[in-house]
Amino acid sequence: MERLCCINRVIPLLDAAGAAVHDSLMPTYVYETIPEDPSEEVIRFEIKQSIKDDALSTHPETGVPVKRVISGGISIMPSKGGASDGGSCCSGGSCCS
Repeated sequence: MERLCCINRVIPLLDAAGAAVHDSLMPTYVYETIPEDPSEEVIRFEIKQSIKDDALSTHPETGVPVKRVISGGISIMPSKGGASDGGSCCSGGSCCS
């Protein structure tokens, strides 16, 4: 079982003029620890970073190796009349029907 935590790390972000940019504009990334021993618990955490920052390689508090987790987003696949056959997935009704 994974344990979730959130690290509230403040990373000052400045615009081109040197003015502080509100951190709510920065994306939140999800990371999880890479246990050295299979019996160790995986810890998943979130951290706000600038999109220009490199991905973390270690947990900022413990130094344990981590990897970025790709999550989120949705994909809707039309059941018929998709763009590949020249039709529109939305013509004649809902895409999700």
